[in-house]
Amino acid sequence: MGGSDLLDLTQLPREVSENNVAAARETFADLDVAVEGTAVGGSRGRTVEFDTATGEVRVITAHDAEPTLLRTADD
Repeated sequence: MGGSDLLDLTQLPREVSENNVAAARETFADLDVAVEGTAVGGSRGRTVEFDTATGEVRVITAHDAEPTLLRTADD
C-alpha cells in the first residue's frame, strides 16, 4: 500500500495520505486480501504492478532506476 505526500496542498488536512492508507487496508480486509508488506509515507510516488500470468509483484518508486521485486514468479 502507498501513501505519500507528493504535493504541497496546504488547504487539505495533513492526514490525507494516512486516510488513503486506512481506506486501502479496510478495502483489503473487506475482500479478505492479506497484506504482506507496505511502502507508505515519504514524498515519492509508487506504482504497484501485479502480473496475473506469473504472480510477480513489483513496486516502482519515482526516481528509482529499478523496481523492487516483492514476489517472483517462483514464490
